[in-house]
Amino acid sequence: MSYIHKALSMAQNEKDSLYQKYGKAMAKQTSGNFFSSKLALLSFLFAVMIITGVIYFFWFNNFNIKITEKKNKDQSLIAAEIVAEKNKPVKNNNIKKIYDKARALQKSGYLHDAKQLYQDALKLDPGHLNILNNLGVIYIYEKNYTAAQISFEKAIRLKPESVDPYYNMACIYAAKGDIKQAINYLKKAYSLDENVKIWARTDIDLEILREEPVFKEI
Repeated sequence: MSYIHKALSMAQNEKDSLYQKYGKAMAKQTSGNFFSSKLALLSFLFAVMIITGVIYFFWFNNFNIKITEKKNKDQSLIAAEIVAEKNKPVKNNNIKKIYDKARALQKSGYLHDAKQLYQDALKLDPGHLNILNNLGVIYIYEKNYTAAQISFEKAIRLKPESVDPYYNMACIYAAKGDIKQAINYLKKAYSLDENVKIWARTDIDLEILREEPVFKEI
């Protein structure tokens, strides 16, 4: 009995020893497979992120290119329309159409063409207030302050309650360095329209007046 028991015990010990040996090996192998699977999953997700990022980058870049192309196309069409309008003849006896066209050209930066139309219109209607004022503004851009002043003074005589010529006269005197006269015309313009203070805040033509107490009050 003891022999059999001893033999069984030895057999059981060998079995346990074998189990422990391969059990640990299997445990290690199983653990390794788990981490390998996890690493593979992370690698896959990382690759997906990279591919997604690359696709998004090229899509976004292509989208921006299309937007830019559309914007350039729109600007080209607008420019073409302006040029076509600029070259379109206007009946000499229609002051309103001449004025509207000249004003559109002026706003679009075609100052020389606008000036010619304004001058032609004044021959038909020398007392057109808006033409005198807008023409004077063009003269300011050209730094032809004498011509600008003449134009604004005519506008003031025609309509003394009009704010624009007074404000523009302030810009002329500021550009010439005559602070006192510039302030006087600015105060007159402000008395006619309080919105002048909004215009004056950002008008680079009035930069010389920024530190003046009266300007700050306005």
